[in-house]
Amino acid sequence: MSTSHPKVTEAEPPRSQWSFQKSMPSSQTLLSGIFILLLFAGLFFAQTILIPVTLAFFLYMILHPAARALHRMHIPKMLGAAIIVILLVSVVAFASMQLIGPAQDWMSNAPDRITKIERKVRDVLRPVEAVRRAAEELGKIGEQDKGKREVKLTDHSFSNQLFSSTQTLLGHGIIIIILLYFLLASGDGIWTVPAKWCSSKIDHTSFMDIIHNIEARLSNYLFTVTLINICVATLIGFAMFFLGLPNPVLWGVMAGLINFIPYVGPLIGEVVVGMVALFTFDDVGHALLAPLFYLCLTFVEGNFITPMILGRHFTISPLLIVLSMILWGWLWGIMGLFLAVPLLMLFTILMESISALPVKQGIAAPIHKQHSVD
Repeated sequence: MSTSHPKVTEAEPPRSQWSFQKSMPSSQTLLSGIFILLLFAGLFFAQTILIPVTLAFFLYMILHPAARALHRMHIPKMLGAAIIVILLVSVVAFASMQLIGPAQDWMSNAPDRITKIERKVRDVLRPVEAVRRAAEELGKIGEQDKGKREVKLTDHSFSNQLFSSTQTLLGHGIIIIILLYFLLASGDGIWTVPAKWCSSKIDHTSFMDIIHNIEARLSNYLFTVTLINICVATLIGFAMFFLGLPNPVLWGVMAGLINFIPYVGPLIGEVVVGMVALFTFDDVGHALLAPLFYLCLTFVEGNFITPMILGRHFTISPLLIVLSMILWGWLWGIMGLFLAVPLLMLFTILMESISALPVKQGIAAPIHKQHSVD
């Protein structure tokens, strides 16, 4: 009589345990997440160095075609770079000297002017009335010498903050000038080491074609946007002059600078111009003409003129622009907002150039003159 032995089968793990193990991220995913976190931390803590370096790089991308043109005119690279940097510093210094006086005057007297603006529009801004009355009741406590000492402390802290900001700007400016000079003087030599790193995937000529394509497109974009913002600054300045606002050049320059920040910049400009107009004019209706003109001009520029000039070659999704502004604004503050769109444009152009690279057996074929300058 034969006995049959039962077949021994491996016990399967419970379904819940199997699904948990399958849902666990792999070690590669964990390492990628750690790398991204460390990258963001490095960008945040090294912003004092990275911000001027990034600004110098973008200025190099804009001005390098001019440096190459001077070199073709048999001007040495070192001398050509010095000429371009000196001209740039002279223009910035002249504009700063013309604007620093009115800007300091408005900033130092801002609290008093805001109070006067609030009084003028008290009937319009009725919800603020209760808050104002509560603040007045609190302000009645110790309104003699103690109050005077508090005002002096506020002014002193404001002066210290202004001095600290000026020192930071000067430090960044010196770093930008030095880096820009050596970048322009080096020319294409700065790409020698990256070209060697990529030598296993792409030949040197193809690598330089990609670099020149990125440089030309990014320079074209930044130069075009700069010209548009200069036109916006000119129109705003003339409009503020004819409307009777003091220091129209200051408000025009402000409009041109903050227009580099999409969406948020024009909104800030409208609020500032509206406050200045309310302080200047007694009639609220007359005062509203300045922010209304600002709103109409920036709306037409942002929705019709700029898209028509830049065309399809520089079109980026508004969602990506907003996400880029949130990211870089969180990392680098106000300078991150200014650099958000150029950094996004640089990344977009880089990805387009790499994707258009013909690849054969893992090695890129030469792309001489393949990329046209948009």
